[in-house]
Amino acid sequence: MDDKRELDFIDHKDHILVDFGDGMSLIDTGCPSTVGRSLDLLGVQSSLAGGLSYFGVTIEVIGKLVNVPLVRLVGMDVLQKLAWKLDWEAKKITFYRNPVKFQGYKVPVITPSGPPGIAFKIGNEEHTALLDTGAPYSYCPEKCPAYDEAPVLECVKDFFPSIGEFSLTLREIHIAFGNRLVKVGAGKLPSPLKGLVSWWILGAALLKSGPIGFDLGSRAIYLLENGHA
Repeated sequence: MDDKRELDFIDHKDHILVDFGDGMSLIDTGCPSTVGRSLDLLGVQSSLAGGLSYFGVTIEVIGKLVNVPLVRLVGMDVLQKLAWKLDWEAKKITFYRNPVKFQGYKVPVITPSGPPGIAFKIGNEEHTALLDTGAPYSYCPEKCPAYDEAPVLECVKDFFPSIGEFSLTLREIHIAFGNRLVKVGAGKLPSPLKGLVSWWILGAALLKSGPIGFDLGSRAIYLLENGHA
């Protein structure tokens, strides 16, 4: 069995789409279990917990919402059992069967299981976020002075499986992980979802800021030095 698998990914409107040989999959750390077609990746098999729908919405409908036919969302049941590296600029994602000693700034994952929770700073204030690779945009909590004071970037459309498409006003906020400063286009969740989380939801902005190593089994991610594992 191979020790690693390197694949090209497609950046489709800031969604990470990968073809494992059977159709397009969306890489989604915000999804606890793989949804749709089962997956065996380097000997790690997806669980059956995710089933064929997410929040009651089938993978076929989710594919229509992102305008790409999908066969699955690859969730944390697979992503936390493998080490993997994402290089947005090179459009490469590499999965490793064995542990990898990533070289870079370590960001501890503060949630004990499931979607990764991480800490960052805005100025001198520390904030927490769920890192959601399935989210093209980021979201701040309802009460967020940094958002209220930030300049407007643009108005866009996003979607959530249980409510469909909605409008979103993005504002430019700069967040920091150690020495890496990341410009985030952040919005606020619409009314039906406002009580869903009290943390930030951090989408593609961090992933686009430079290569990242994921060791979610050991509850850490790494902002890599010069793109090297």
